[in-house]
Amino acid sequence: MLVATLSCNDDFLNQQPPVVAFHAQDTIALNNLFSGQFEVPMELPGGGNKSWRIFQYPTWIDIEPKQGAFAAGNSSFKLTNHPDQFTMGYGLFFFPLVFDVSDFGQVQYTLLYLNLGDPGMRVSSALNLGKESTGSFYIQNQGNGVILWGITAAPKWLKISQTEGVLENPSTEYISFTIDRTGLAAGDYSGHIQIASNARPGTFSIPVFMTVAPGITPGKINFGTGEFIHADYNKARDELIVLVKNPNRLLFYKNAAAEPEVVDLDRIPKCFTLSEDGNSLAVGFSNAEISVFDTHSRGLQKNYSINTTPVGIEFGENGWIYFTGTLSYQNYLFSLDMATGTVSRGQSAMSGMIPLYKIPGKSVLLSTQPGYSPEGLQFFDISKGIANDTVNQWHLPTQGLWLSEDGARIFTGLKKVYRTPDYVRQQGWTMEEPAGVGELDISGNSPITAIAHHSASRKIYVSTWGGYGSAPATIYLLDHNSYVLQKSFEVNTRPPEGFSMSSWWLKIQFIFPTSDGSQIWLVNRYPAGLYSKPDTWSVDKISLN
Repeated sequence: MLVATLSCNDDFLNQQPPVVAFHAQDTIALNNLFSGQFEVPMELPGGGNKSWRIFQYPTWIDIEPKQGAFAAGNSSFKLTNHPDQFTMGYGLFFFPLVFDVSDFGQVQYTLLYLNLGDPGMRVSSALNLGKESTGSFYIQNQGNGVILWGITAAPKWLKISQTEGVLENPSTEYISFTIDRTGLAAGDYSGHIQIASNARPGTFSIPVFMTVAPGITPGKINFGTGEFIHADYNKARDELIVLVKNPNRLLFYKNAAAEPEVVDLDRIPKCFTLSEDGNSLAVGFSNAEISVFDTHSRGLQKNYSINTTPVGIEFGENGWIYFTGTLSYQNYLFSLDMATGTVSRGQSAMSGMIPLYKIPGKSVLLSTQPGYSPEGLQFFDISKGIANDTVNQWHLPTQGLWLSEDGARIFTGLKKVYRTPDYVRQQGWTMEEPAGVGELDISGNSPITAIAHHSASRKIYVSTWGGYGSAPATIYLLDHNSYVLQKSFEVNTRPPEGFSMSSWWLKIQFIFPTSDGSQIWLVNRYPAGLYSKPDTWSVDKISLN
């Protein structure tokens, strides 16, 4: 408690005799970090030329000379410190230093002595950080005494939370840090954290190694307006479409840097889907309606009443729309005939079924059950318009699901790749998994947040999330047949003004390669400025050349 009141900087590391300061007019400060002699001036106002002699002093110091005289009230003596002879333990102590002045009386100085003891210090071994953005190291007091420590050097890209401190015995202190890779070229970096202290052997060094992956820097983040619901890419028109609420809008992006074209909606949207030819889009609304729009004119084509609120929606073939909705706490698949407006409900209830995927090239609809274990796969035959009520269910954990462009393969968040099974009439539920055809060549355990397949460039694009605390989001480019990693790069995660490194994160929600594969659209998610607000989002279009 006493030691903690002292200033903690690296002045104690100076190997020269400490500067004796009169904190008060009659106080001399000493510590056990210095062993040697130094001169102490004395001033006695009105002392004239009076003589003096030492009267009382601690046995572990020497005073020379033992007597002397003032000249116009000024004199001095030499004090020699012998810390090895101090036997009272460690802590903060006060002792009298008394002089007898002729024709004046006794003059007392207070000798303030800080004994830090003889501590032993241990620190972390080498820090191999790789692509991590946060970490910590420890300082441990293993000796008999108090450690005063201070960091005297560290790599510029290492932002350390605490650079000095006091450590009593026995105790360990963990010092956190973040890595700022801003402006650093791709490659491997190394450096040392230098720690000076009063402990044996005095100076400690912790080697630090980290990696900067090839990166992309979108620049200033242009946050989108409204609460993000869904996004899709219209290949036929080379434009990204985003659906938001509050305000209720469809946003059409041709270029991420330019303002999108806006279509205002008069109801609260819940979901939307694009037709396979890219000419139409359907929006499901909270008032149990579905509206179909022309993607060229942006105009409303038709509005349908469906008697339930849709939570997932997908275009089928030959003028059919399919959507999931909830009745009596169970989800069902509904079929909407766009020509007549007739809505048909399937007989099988599917707890948790929300997203819908039309398998390209097949008259089959696919769904999963996010939040259930396992999520499983549900296949619906839609070859006759109304979905067949016999559902093929496969017992399969996925942690996210994405289809190849031709619909022949299923990519999962567990890195496994499966052949899309055919729909089998009369087959119900099975414990078998579909035929496996490979695994994505991605190291680490970071969650996969988006996958896109682009057959023209023969690539698979995968994004992973580093988690909270400004860890980078990473994009991987893999060969679409061998699944072997070709390239990876990190997306810049530098927080905007108002966010600290520890509270900032970035999650890529969607990846959409452009038609020629030279660029990718990214739909990103970020924390809101206030925890009570919905997460915010942005759109970026990035060149891969």
